Amino acid sequence: MGAFGIGCDALSVLVELTLPKFTLFPAYPNPFNPTTTIRFINSVKTWHATSLHIYDVTGHVVATLVNGKIETGFHEIQWDASFVASGVYFVELTLDNQ
Repeated sequence: MGAFGIGCDALSVLVELTLPKFTLFPAYPNPFNPTTTIRFINSVKTWHATSLHIYDVTGHVVATLVNGKIETGFHEIQWDASFVASGVYFVELTLDNQ
């Protein structure tokens, strides 16, 4: 007999965990001169079209570090920014255009 006399002998709980498709970590070192490391995890079990772009503050792509299919797992990419002016840059990681 369950709590308060209600017929409940077992408690079933269904928990569904959804992992993100990918995780992008902060670049390090930050600030950097002239290289930095960009790390990310692809949690999808199959190969997918992936892109990793670097943008300047005006929204222009200054570098494409990944453009193709990658395998599941941890990835670490070095960006040599010696060819761009010092400043603020943004990293965009997309997986299957998401």
